[in-house]
Amino acid sequence: MSQTETGTADPISPAKAVSRLPSLTGMRWIAVSMVFVYHATWGVYPPTAFPEPLTFVTANGGWVGVSFFFVLSGFVLAWSARAGDTAPGFWRRRFFKVYPNHFVTALIAMLLMVWAGTGIKHVVPNLLLVQSWSWDTDVSLSVNGPSWSLSCEAFFYLMFPLWHRLIRRIRPEHLWYWASAVIAAVLLAPFVTLLLPDHPQLGWEPTPVYDFWFVYIFPVTRTLEFLLGILLARIVLTGKWINVRPGAAVAAFVAGYALSLYVPDLWGYTASTIIPLALLIPAFAMRDVRGEPSLVGGRTMVWLGDVSFAFYLLHRMLHAHLVYLVGPGHVWHFWDATGLAVIAFALSTLLAWALHRLVETPVQRRFGKSRKPSPKAVEVAA
Repeated sequence: MSQTETGTADPISPAKAVSRLPSLTGMRWIAVSMVFVYHATWGVYPPTAFPEPLTFVTANGGWVGVSFFFVLSGFVLAWSARAGDTAPGFWRRRFFKVYPNHFVTALIAMLLMVWAGTGIKHVVPNLLLVQSWSWDTDVSLSVNGPSWSLSCEAFFYLMFPLWHRLIRRIRPEHLWYWASAVIAAVLLAPFVTLLLPDHPQLGWEPTPVYDFWFVYIFPVTRTLEFLLGILLARIVLTGKWINVRPGAAVAAFVAGYALSLYVPDLWGYTASTIIPLALLIPAFAMRDVRGEPSLVGGRTMVWLGDVSFAFYLLHRMLHAHLVYLVGPGHVWHFWDATGLAVIAFALSTLLAWALHRLVETPVQRRFGKSRKPSPKAVEVAA
């Protein structure tokens, strides 16, 4: 692919735009693994189970992994948007892609809670995927905690036809201005919390509940990352990408993550890594378009990326209930906690494959595709 005098790439043809993006699929597995490690070291076990240097390093893995998924979602949906597609057709595909896994895992979570003797609350908002509109963490993190992000995704999908139509009207030479404005909004969002009440506080860290909800849970705030993904896809498709290489993007991401560990929590959730993510996703997409091999684009990583959505929904509850099975009186130390975490990771992967194979894929094939012929969609889970 040639470079212009300004350092940007040529526009990408429709045939290339709907080609397979294996690297982005493989990167999903890395992101979901970060979420797993975060939940293992922060929440599933007592704080004393792992040494402080490890818990310090993993402290923001979950936040950053989810942010990656939100930006990736906007990027992939804009990249693979079909000419002549209708909003109802798009919504149907998204519903049958996401909701069957959510419904099945919600049922599994409730069965496990019955087995453990814990109460089941706020089932209706969870099943309707509106839980993230509530500032109350008992509601937003109800039933199956990680599914709060699907509530945000449901809002993204609802609004995508409008956002995509508006962003397509932006002149290519102005796309970077809009992307910069969205990034600035992400960086400034924590300042809005100065207007919010300071009480009550979260149960697991000294952060006001309203601040946490506004910056991390609220679908409107998280839409900024989704919009950035759409803008980045348009930047690449129109040939305005600045051609940052994957190695440089990875280095920027590592630096951004390291920064997130030292800034105040509200900036560590998304702000510290939003610019690196804006470089990382297009850089690897361009690598796939150029046909260059990558470590995250191999067959094994793509397979793992394909099951990552099911893994994301299963891992937290399976891990927590394995800990419960060992017994509440057990005194956890590094090696036994690590051993059980490895078992939980393997079991979550196996069950994720089963859920992907027996629920996600067949339902999507049966109900998620239009009978009318249409261009092939990009082969990366959104």
